[in-house]
Amino acid sequence: MLSHNDVHNTRPVLSCESERAGPVHDPNTKRGLLGFVNGYQVPALADTGASQNVISASFAKEKGLVISHQPTMFKLGNSTFTHSLGTVSLDWAFVEKPTETFNIICHVLQQCSYDLILGSKFLKMTETLSNHRHRLVKCLPPLGNALCFKLLDDNREFLEGTLADSKIAFAVPDTGAEGNVMDLGYAQTHGLKIKCRPRNCKLLQFADGTYQMAVGQVQTTWTFESGLSIPVTFEVLQDCLHDVILGEEVIYENDVFGTHASSIQEIQPKEETYNLAPFTFMNISQKKLRALAHYITSRRKADSSTEETVKIENQEKEEGARRDIWHRQYGFGGTKASEAEQSAEKHRKQLYDERIMLEKRTLGDGRIPVPGNNTLVVQSLPTAPKNTRSLTNTLPGPHHGPDTTD
Repeated sequence: MLSHNDVHNTRPVLSCESERAGPVHDPNTKRGLLGFVNGYQVPALADTGASQNVISASFAKEKGLVISHQPTMFKLGNSTFTHSLGTVSLDWAFVEKPTETFNIICHVLQQCSYDLILGSKFLKMTETLSNHRHRLVKCLPPLGNALCFKLLDDNREFLEGTLADSKIAFAVPDTGAEGNVMDLGYAQTHGLKIKCRPRNCKLLQFADGTYQMAVGQVQTTWTFESGLSIPVTFEVLQDCLHDVILGEEVIYENDVFGTHASSIQEIQPKEETYNLAPFTFMNISQKKLRALAHYITSRRKADSSTEETVKIENQEKEEGARRDIWHRQYGFGGTKASEAEQSAEKHRKQLYDERIMLEKRTLGDGRIPVPGNNTLVVQSLPTAPKNTRSLTNTLPGPHHGPDTTD
């Protein structure tokens, strides 16, 4: 049984092995940036999955940084929320040019896995991952037994590619993720086989230091727009903030921000209307990206439109509208609904999801899968933080359900 101490390490120890010879993945040491904070040499995590710069409260106190108490809410990689204690202003300089300083604002988290996380905006402004990759050095050891997944708030940059040779997808390139991550609902909807034996269920640690167990793994391929195809293993996470996330190994070994930069699209999200919606409700970015992927797929396969496809699309539109009405009437998360009403709506949604998935599979392969009784259960870790949740989800059909074999 894992305890909190088993998955939590002390602040990373500084080492200084350069990556100038080229991208090399060392499982025992993470890439990071060496620099100075107000004159003190420190390692920082370069995290394209974090929209903002982040600093730990203990490090801010240690360096005598004054916190401006203006808390901000952020979404974590599992769609839960955390809030900062406020912000601090500090001067950062890369170790290669100690006299050239950048005044940056960092959000202070009470619990943060690393002392300093430099987010996507700063990394893009300084061209760190495109024209100055030599700044990346091996200076951050991994944090215990958990896979770091530092995604923080909605991302705006997405890499276009293809999953499993046919599914157009837009992935968040996240250098703060030690693994690749996929949303459970996305995997189910696209009929991807989920391996859910105990060894396939990894523990993930989020930016605020909390944990959640993945429900299993999907092993498939990712194909870049250039035609390069690579095998990829995804950790499948319930309520993942984005559908698909590609982690540091894929990004660095394939030079995503250099060789494949032309495949990166910046999508400006609208104001998050459903910011406090329940976790089963897709956020704006997910809706926009899925719509874009659907458009591209339709454009490439224009002759595949059928009456059955139109029927399914109309059903999905009607269901989306119905769920909107229910959430407005009973409050997001069912805060105004009785237990009986919540249970009835949950059961109705489950039946709908199973039926629509069955119809899609029938349309895709011309066969009607026989619904099985494959039950996927994710149990909370007794000693893990409160963000670890339980999930019981029935996956229809023996063809694409959880794989419990080797």
